[in-house]
Amino acid sequence: MTSVPDLAEPVAGWRVWDLAETREGPLLVSPLRPVFWPPRRPMTATCSRGCAPSPSLPCRCGLYAMDELPRLHRESRGQGRVVGCTALWGRVVEHAHGFRAQFAYPLLLFLLPAGRPGVSQRLLRRRPLPDVGYGLPAATEVSSASPAEPARRLKQHYGVPVVVPSGSPADGYFPDDRLAGAVAAEAVRGLAGRREGDHTAHARFADAVEDLVGRRW
Repeated sequence: MTSVPDLAEPVAGWRVWDLAETREGPLLVSPLRPVFWPPRRPMTATCSRGCAPSPSLPCRCGLYAMDELPRLHRESRGQGRVVGCTALWGRVVEHAHGFRAQFAYPLLLFLLPAGRPGVSQRLLRRRPLPDVGYGLPAATEVSSASPAEPARRLKQHYGVPVVVPSGSPADGYFPDDRLAGAVAAEAVRGLAGRREGDHTAHARFADAVEDLVGRRW
């Protein structure tokens, strides 16, 4: 584990979410705690022990992401319906195989078919997700078997590309997830250009994703 640098430029990491539905639209939910990731503004880490800001070196708080998609597949064990590449910035603690960050926002999401029970889905069965203070009502888990419509609404709600992979659980949904490193690198490298509408930056990102999922999106 390294020191905690303050990063103005983001780094990229891979993580999973569950998916919940509200009247306002679909929401990403952390798989271990029923906490929303807000749409169109950064997710900010908080600490139950009072670390301010989070993360801190002595604690385990922060927003988690892994450095490699293949490792995420092994460690998540089928948890979560959404796999994504996320930007991480602010205070960032680097670990052997990933990061804990102060701020995060998804750069690219892969929506997997329904029927992948995760920790937060079991929590949802016991109690609804809480309102986290930005005017969204309590939510329920998304149960649609077809990912096409949830993917469209998820893309609209968060303002990032949402891809439905054509693979299967046996192959990890991606033909060759070793190519995910190129996706993560381009996600960060071309972020400023994509925000400005740079067609070349968009094309580079689309090409990297196509290599990963085996088709154009």
